Amino acid sequence: MPSKLKFIFVKLNKRDIAYFQFILEGYEGLVTATTINKKDAVVKLFIMPSFYDDVKMILRELRKEIAFDEIDYFESR
Repeated sequence: MPSKLKFIFVKLNKRDIAYFQFILEGYEGLVTATTINKKDAVVKLFIMPSFYDDVKMILRELRKEIAFDEIDYFESR
């Protein structure tokens, strides 16, 4: 049975979205990031459960460079 993806929602400054995604996607296969709300600068991270702790570590380090918050976010369909 395949593992279910984990998600993290991040809110950051609009000017930092491209850099944030560029850094995360540099860890090829570890995490996928997509902007889901450009107006509010919300990015959704898609993470395989086995990589979740690694992604959390990367986010801790990335906070030293740019400001962002992990948030609860409910997507409307």
